Amino acid sequence: MKAMRVAGIVLFLAMSTLAMAPTAQGDQASVDTATAAFSVSVAPSEVDIDVNYGGGQVRLSGTTPEGTQVAFKVSSPTTETYLGKNGKVLGVLWMTTERAKVEDVPEFFAVFSSEPLQEALAPEELTQRKLDPSFAPLLASAKVVSAGENATPVPASEAKTYLTGLRDARITEGLYLVDEKDVSVDGSKWSASLSLPPAAPEGRYQVTAYAIANQHIVERATTEFAVKRVGVVSLLGNMARNNAMAYGALAITASVVIGLGIGRVFSQGAH
Repeated sequence: MKAMRVAGIVLFLAMSTLAMAPTAQGDQASVDTATAAFSVSVAPSEVDIDVNYGGGQVRLSGTTPEGTQVAFKVSSPTTETYLGKNGKVLGVLWMTTERAKVEDVPEFFAVFSSEPLQEALAPEELTQRKLDPSFAPLLASAKVVSAGENATPVPASEAKTYLTGLRDARITEGLYLVDEKDVSVDGSKWSASLSLPPAAPEGRYQVTAYAIANQHIVERATTEFAVKRVGVVSLLGNMARNNAMAYGALAITASVVIGLGIGRVFSQGAH
C-alpha cells in the first residue's frame, strides 16, 4: 500500500507538471520608477510551487500622493498557446477542425484598482496602459497564426473568436482577474492582496502600479516577484523539458506500480 501511494504521488506530480509547463517564457526587466511620493512593493518576493501547492498569495503595498486613487496590473511572461476550433465532420461528429497559435499574450494577467476603472481613468489611458477591465487592449497586441510549419496570420474575424475563447477560459481558471475595489487607500498609504490560482504559471511576474488623479495617471512604479517550482516538482519539470524519454519511462513505471498495487488490494479483498 505504501508503494502504491508513493507511486501515485509520483505519477500525479509527473502529469500535473507536464500540464503546467509553459511553452515559452522570458524574463521581463523591471525598472523602478518610484518617487518619494509613490511606490510599490510586494511580499513575498517568491511564491514556491511544491508538492502541496494549491495557489499562492502576495501582498502589494506602497505610498501614494494624498488624494489620488491607485491601480495596478500584474502580468506573467508571455507564452505561445495552441487553440482548437470544433466543427462537424461528415455532418455528424463534433471534432477539432481548425487549430491556431496565439502568441505574445501573458498566461496570467490581473488588474486591480481602488475605484471603478472606467470612472477613474480616461478611455485613452485605459487602452494605452492595458487597464481596461474587458482585457481588450491586452488581447489586441496578441498575434494569432495558423498552427503548423508554415504559420500564416489568421483573418481578423477568426482571430477574434480564438482570443475571446482564450480570454473566457482564462477568466474561468482564475488566470485573468479584475477587481475594481480591492485596493485600499488610506491617506498616503495603499495596499491590496492578490490571490494566485493553482494554475498560475512559473516565471517572473511584472507589477506596474499607477497613481491616478483627475482621470489621468500622475505617477508610476514597478516591481516584480517570482513563481517558481521547487523540490520534486522542479525536478519533474526539468525532466519533462530536457529528458522526455526518462520522463515517459518514469510515468510508465509509476503506472505499472499503481496497477500492481491495485491488483494486490483487490486480490486481498477477495479472500
